[in-house]
Amino acid sequence: MVLIYHITNNTNDDFGNDVTQNNDVSSLNDIIMQNNYNIYLVVYDPECGACKGLSPEWKKMEKHVHEQKLKNVAIAKVHNQLLDKLKPEIETEFVPHIIKLRKKKVYPYNES
Repeated sequence: MVLIYHITNNTNDDFGNDVTQNNDVSSLNDIIMQNNYNIYLVVYDPECGACKGLSPEWKKMEKHVHEQKLKNVAIAKVHNQLLDKLKPEIETEFVPHIIKLRKKKVYPYNES
């Protein structure tokens, strides 16, 4: 099952898409704690130019993963001001920042 999350505190940001989304932080935390999902997460700020530039590519990736019906994959976009609500704690000094989560551990994303 592919899960798509868009965690934001700004309903007017343009980082959304047409794929069914779940905006609940606690639901994303539940998936993180389950240990059986590969979670690809981008930390963004809707005012950031680089984040706006990444948006179309992230949308393509979400659509591709959704269409492929990959198992145990979650794709998440999290507004940088809401990182403190995620478990495990995630820190980043810049946006956009892509992270891979697996088995409650945070890994730098260095895949293409």
